[in-house]
Amino acid sequence: MRLPGAAAGLRSCPSSGSGSSSTPSSSSPVDTLFVAVRAIQGFLAGLKEKDDVLAFADRYIPSAEFNELIGVTEQMALGERYKA
Repeated sequence: MRLPGAAAGLRSCPSSGSGSSSTPSSSSPVDTLFVAVRAIQGFLAGLKEKDDVLAFADRYIPSAEFNELIGVTEQMALGERYKA
């Protein structure tokens, strides 16, 4: 069985026997990208429809959590530690 869209050209997964698309049984590093792109498409389509980013406030990651995730918090702490 082939995956829909861009995933179809990258890998295939075992068929469920029905001939229709199904969720793959294992993941690969590119899966997170496919999920992220779908989320971005949904956000942009909703933004085009509602024309208001505040309508999607529940989808936003808090700034502090994002900074922790990407290492900003740790880098700022190191900067303070080695400040001249």
